[in-house]
Amino acid sequence: MAGLSGASSGTGLAGNRTHGTIRGRDTYGTTAVIAVEAATRLATGDTKSGVLAAAQAFDPAGFLDTLADHGLDWTIQETATVD
Repeated sequence: MAGLSGASSGTGLAGNRTHGTIRGRDTYGTTAVIAVEAATRLATGDTKSGVLAAAQAFDPAGFLDTLADHGLDWTIQETATVD
């Protein structure tokens, strides 16, 4: 199995810094689980309509939380405001 990991950092308009990480054990298996979870949410009508990015269509934290049972771990950390 191929592992996966990623990190992202950004600065908001107010100067707040946010850092996110994601880790998993199976890149291809996680992709399949993501597709099934998205399809399930679309089929149950638990999303906004229209052409949207995944983060717009689904609550990001709720979506990522459903993947924990499949070996995905994620964190978001907000740090002090940058001057």
